[in-house]
Amino acid sequence: MFCAIVELVGIRELAEDAPRQYREATRTLRRCLEVATCRYPDHDLYAFRDQCYVQAKDLAGVCEFLAMLRRQLWADGQFVRSVLGPDDVGVEVASLPSSRTATSSATRVAYFFNERAAELYGLMERLKSVGIQVHPELLRKPHGRAEAASLPGTDLVPTVHSYYCTSYRGRSRSYRHFVDLAYSVELRTDESLALLMTRITSDNQGSGRMGRFYVPCLLNWVRTAALDGDEADSILGILNALTARAYRDIPGVELVVLATIDELYAGRQTEDRTCALCEVMGQSDALGRFTKRATTDPWVLSLLARDHPNAAVHDTILSRDSRRRFLDAARRAEQDSAGRRH
Repeated sequence: MFCAIVELVGIRELAEDAPRQYREATRTLRRCLEVATCRYPDHDLYAFRDQCYVQAKDLAGVCEFLAMLRRQLWADGQFVRSVLGPDDVGVEVASLPSSRTATSSATRVAYFFNERAAELYGLMERLKSVGIQVHPELLRKPHGRAEAASLPGTDLVPTVHSYYCTSYRGRSRSYRHFVDLAYSVELRTDESLALLMTRITSDNQGSGRMGRFYVPCLLNWVRTAALDGDEADSILGILNALTARAYRDIPGVELVVLATIDELYAGRQTEDRTCALCEVMGQSDALGRFTKRATTDPWVLSLLARDHPNAAVHDTILSRDSRRRFLDAARRAEQDSAGRRH
């Protein structure tokens, strides 16, 4: 058996500050759960207000259920945090006894769960991020760099390595690693990206506390998108915005920038040499703006400094070869700039 817990992100703040919106969000969750359970009738589902447990015998089936639910809720502007794990949640539905003299027809039903369900709940509480965290027991191998892997039992469910920010002060950040289910091409649409940026902008007004929850979404997007294909302009346009000062204070945005550099400056073999991906991509305004800003912006360049407070995490995002190609491009940009000044 395999199981997962799912919760809407930001739902508790709505319950306290906007009860009407809370009610609308939970209705959306219910509607999406109804659609998902019709699609996957063999899955057990236990839903409570703004969260639920789901379990089934098939790992791929649970992953597909979670991916479908995530995609449906995203289309309605709702985002989830979830933890996927092994085993079942050991649900026990108990009808509580009433007094022998009681005449009330009140319903008395209690739900009890096992230790695995409690563990998933605890892991989800710790997850300060939008995402579907894969339990370490399900992973085929220990994490290394942020390269995609697949879950055991299926080669059709790719994963990506990600980070969420647990605390921040000045330039210093504390991050926690987790493995997320990779985004499918069905999710990676221009409309979904626009909804994500709207949510980031809205939740980041006045504080980076909630804006940081969505950084792993962008990391996932960059790692799974085809930057040498039709998706390049959309994601690069967003990343051009992220390097602006309005977004730099969101804890974790720097990891998205580094991941993009890693992808764009990854090696691609041509007929006579190995060069960076961005050198063989079709030229576009979005690509030109990003590479120009990235190779000349002091803030971006500072992220590659060996004495950066988060250099150890940065090194897991940006490969040595991509770093070398990017710094070579930055040096050429500086030489070109110096030549124009003289």
